Amino acid sequence: MVAILTIANASAFVDRFVLAFLVTPIKADLGLSDEQVGALLGLPFALFFAVAAIPIGWVADRRSRRLVVSLSVAAWSAFTMGCGLVRTYASLFAMRIGVAIGEAGLTPPALSMMGDAFPPARLATAMSVFSLGIFLGAGLANIVGGWVVSLVGGRAEWVLPVVGAVKPWQAIFVVVGLPGLVIATIAWFLPEPPRRAAAGDAGQGVTSVGASRVTLLAFLREHWFVLSAFSLAVSFFATVNNGIAGWLPTFFQRVHGWTPQQAGLVAGSFTATIGVAGAIFAGRWADRLRARGHGDADLIVFLVGSVAMGLTGVLFPLMPTGTGSAVVLAFVNFPAAFPFGITFAATALVTPPHLRAQVAALFLLITNLVGLALGPWVVGLLTDRVFHDERAIGHSLAWLAGAGHLLASGCMWAARRRFRAAIQLSWN
Repeated sequence: MVAILTIANASAFVDRFVLAFLVTPIKADLGLSDEQVGALLGLPFALFFAVAAIPIGWVADRRSRRLVVSLSVAAWSAFTMGCGLVRTYASLFAMRIGVAIGEAGLTPPALSMMGDAFPPARLATAMSVFSLGIFLGAGLANIVGGWVVSLVGGRAEWVLPVVGAVKPWQAIFVVVGLPGLVIATIAWFLPEPPRRAAAGDAGQGVTSVGASRVTLLAFLREHWFVLSAFSLAVSFFATVNNGIAGWLPTFFQRVHGWTPQQAGLVAGSFTATIGVAGAIFAGRWADRLRARGHGDADLIVFLVGSVAMGLTGVLFPLMPTGTGSAVVLAFVNFPAAFPFGITFAATALVTPPHLRAQVAALFLLITNLVGLALGPWVVGLLTDRVFHDERAIGHSLAWLAGAGHLLASGCMWAARRRFRAAIQLSWN
């Protein structure tokens, strides 16, 4: 189950981040500014992904979660392919909205399923494996994007079956959307874990019956501070991640003169390997710390990751050479993967089983409205309005990393004491 959900998550992020690799040809064909591209990279997802996750989470807490996952994968894959058929900025914007709504149906039911299938001692690892799909998908988007650009980029048009003649960047959207239809079919046959507390926790106060009596609003009132701090901390962390991911290929091409294939190979291979390793490491480290009596293990790992990425994230775009930037970028990718799985796990530990999908949807609402919308847009805004120079994009990325991680660390540090209390209340 975790393997299929992780593959689906990777597919989602391939479809989401492949746009970042195609900034240059899309700007040329559609006549866009950096600020418009920044909005296209973040705003459609931030608004519609976040809003759509709320009703989808409500459905997932009451109906078949595997069905929600399967239909969602099919939807975003179809809309990704639709991005390859557009001719205007408005139509591309609309297709990206469709991708966002489809992707909103994956994480809430997936987190709910894993929360019911794993005990607390293994939950951080399971959810971190799921979250590594983010980095595997983003890495593959760069690698596949660079490979396809090198394959079709020498031709003004590419003829696809049924679709007909398209630009190279349009062909890429069609190619990366197709595998999702296969994944959607496989997801249809996923097991549906019983809606109960994690196995082995009977008698600890978290049961299906008890959870059904807890209203969402009552739960949110009780744990508002912890959930708000978590959401804001991950939001600021994600703001930096999305800002870097959205502009990294463009940074290497503009500042260091790399080809699209070089930029895609370096950025993609680091993300798909070092980032994946970081996600697995964070989950296992958090579970081991928890086994040694650290109730706030997830928060400790988050803080270490935020400080490490803040320092390296400021440094890498200011290096004088492309090789130097790439070397430091390798150190950025490892802690960049820390927060998502462990924070999902921490949230699940204080949430009754029958509310997990809805709480996950609210979590995504905040983190995406802040992180996904602001990250790419802020970089484009700083480059256009503050530095007034396309080649100053490295300074924009450095400012984003420094400010974003200062805020992320502060929010998570503030949540530590109340999180410990919430854990004791939920599991004792």
